[in-house]
Amino acid sequence: MKGFYYIENSVDEYRSNASAFFETLEDAKKAIKGFSDWYRERGTGCIYFQPFGTEPGDYGWARKLPRKFICRGMGVKDGEVIFSDKEF
Repeated sequence: MKGFYYIENSVDEYRSNASAFFETLEDAKKAIKGFSDWYRERGTGCIYFQPFGTEPGDYGWARKLPRKFICRGMGVKDGEVIFSDKEF
């Protein structure tokens, strides 16, 4: 399935925003080392995959395909990002 990977970081206690977009999961995993959630250390945030396209929605309206959680960066240890498969 075609799409893109992106890093999402919290910007305060209520909101999160996409921080960067990538063609491959490997590129996103390398880059997350330079990003952080609000009040957290570098290497934190979530990586999601967003497929291109739409699917039929209610009343004939199209809606974008749902994103898929890939992994969460938990911080950097010994120069490497520690990843978790838990979204929250």
